[in-house]
Amino acid sequence: MNKLLLIISSALLISACTGEPQKQDPDALPNGIMLPVEGTGAVAGGSFMPEIEKNSMPNQMK
Repeated sequence: MNKLLLIISSALLISACTGEPQKQDPDALPNGIMLPVEGTGAVAGGSFMPEIEKNSMPNQMK
C-alpha cells in the first residue's frame, strides 16, 4: 500500500512540475550570440589564469 501511494504521489508531482510551460525571458539573448573571442582564453583549451611575466622594477620607481 505504501509503495502504491509513493508511486502515485511521485507521478502526480512529476506531472505537475513538467506541466507548466516555461516562461520566456524578454531579456534573453538568442542562441549562438555569445561566441568565444580568440586570444582571450575563452576558447577550447584556454586557461582562466592570466599569463603574468616577472619583470624588474624600473629605476625611477625605486
